[in-house]
Parts: sequence; structure tokens; C-alpha cells
Amino acid sequence: MESTKHTPGPWTAEQRDHTHMNIHAQGSHVAAVVRYATSDPGNRKFTRGGSEVGAANARLIAAAPDSLGTLRAILEWTESRDGDARTDENIIGTIGQMARAAIAKATGQQ
Repeated sequence: MESTKHTPGPWTAEQRDHTHMNIHAQGSHVAAVVRYATSDPGNRKFTRGGSEVGAANARLIAAAPDSLGTLRAILEWTESRDGDARTDENIIGTIGQMARAAIAKATGQQ
């Protein structure tokens, strides 16, 4: 499998102020989500639903490494199936937990 070139997770999304959400990993800054009103340059507040849209975008970005890990686990399982139903059941359970955690992180339910 191809090596990872991005900053390893976990990533977290944190509100910096009313216009910025920062994404951090292991104490390092990874990215920022900034939402400015385009119709009024003097209005520097999040638009289209307020800061909720920017916060949702930041959470989705922060969940990317978790989602990638889940997809890699699914691919590894599908490529290495040995036909043992008990092994498959355990792996499916683990992948399900990984998927639920990534979804919770992306949607702010974590």
C-alpha cells in the first residue's frame, strides 16, 4: 500500500475566533477554515448558516485521516479474505467501529 504523505492523525478542529476554525495534529497546525462574507468585505463573520458551516467543514477535514484509515482497513480486508467466517465477523466489527468513529468525528457527534 502507498505510504502516507500527509500529516498523520488524529486531527482536531478547534474554534479560533468567529471567522476561523483551525485543524491541528500532534500540536502542529495542519489547516484553517476561514469564512468571510463576500458581499460585504467589512463583515468578517462566517456566512451561510453562520459559524456552523465553517465548523462543519473543519470537522469534516479533521476526520479525513480517520476516514482514510477506515477505507484502508476495508481494502486490506477485501484483499486478504481467507473465508473464515469468524475472522470476517471480527474484522467487520472492527471496521464498523472505525467507520462509526470517523462519522461521529466528521459530524461533531464525538
